[in-house]
Amino acid sequence: MSLLNTRPTRTRPNNWAPLSVFALLALFILGGGIAVYRHLAAQQIAEKQASLQAIVRLKQESLTAWLRERAADAQLLASSPMVADEFADFLAGDASARKKVERHLSDMAWRYGYNNIHLLDPQGNSLLNVGPPGKAASPLHHDAPFRAELTQVLKSRQIKLMDLHLDSDGQPHMGVIAPIENAGHLIAVVFINIDPNHYLYPFIQRWPVHSDSGETLLVRREGETVLFLNELRHRADSALKLSVPMSSENTVSVRTYNGASLQNAVDYRGVPVVAATGFVPESNWLLIAKEDEAEANANLRTLAWFTGGGVLLALLGAGFATLVLWQRSRLAEAEEIAVSETTLRMVLENSPDPVFVANPS
Repeated sequence: MSLLNTRPTRTRPNNWAPLSVFALLALFILGGGIAVYRHLAAQQIAEKQASLQAIVRLKQESLTAWLRERAADAQLLASSPMVADEFADFLAGDASARKKVERHLSDMAWRYGYNNIHLLDPQGNSLLNVGPPGKAASPLHHDAPFRAELTQVLKSRQIKLMDLHLDSDGQPHMGVIAPIENAGHLIAVVFINIDPNHYLYPFIQRWPVHSDSGETLLVRREGETVLFLNELRHRADSALKLSVPMSSENTVSVRTYNGASLQNAVDYRGVPVVAATGFVPESNWLLIAKEDEAEANANLRTLAWFTGGGVLLALLGAGFATLVLWQRSRLAEAEEIAVSETTLRMVLENSPDPVFVANPS
């Protein structure tokens, strides 16, 4: 007689183990996906900021060179003894000298794209008004800004840039005023009238790549307001007319003047933008390059979809792998039980002695 103990000799497998493994894998995948998205998003935002800053830097350099060229043109007139002699002869009533002066100023206006060039006496009275060949010269506007700048030039005898402003006809213009001296005496003043629509405004508005919202702005601070100097893409007839108060602390221009961060700033429309700024040397201009945040971050939505899709596929793969391992574990357990039952049956059938099965509870 033999006694067979049927107490289980192995522990029952834990059915929660595969779920625990899957939960750990899911947490790892989700965490990795979030980390990857944040890294790539930060990289894209940094690249956009760098792109905008590059636009600002290039336009800063071009504007500085352009302003220096305008001053150099005026300096050429002011410092040339030959030009001074021609002007002196013209003022003395020499008809041939008048033609030389007219031709000289007309060629200069045509060559450098000036609206016209005015010759004035030391009292500010107009003596000659010359435009490019074939183009009628526009009249000189003796407005307050011009008179103020002219007074400074007459006192200092230094070349002076007259900043962008609206003339008496409400049109934007700027210019350079240069004193003309002969033998140490001030004999005349030249005013180079610059139409900003000829070069300055088109250059400011030019955007290097296709963009639905990309825009470059030129502004300057006037007391407690910031004045927009050029035409705006999203608001017509705004040059030298639209301004924002310094109390609008969320706007890009005000934040720049206040030395604050441009993160989450808005433009003149109140629309959130990504922006870069820079002051133009040798002027009181601030240059702003901006793009709507929605457009600038459009690629982030695509990135989010791709990252989310990758995370979902990884989760599905982890779930499938966990299911396969769990099924294999169950199959192995079933096979082990089947072997045990087969062994027990063989023992029972082949034993010469009676077999008593003990199943202690």
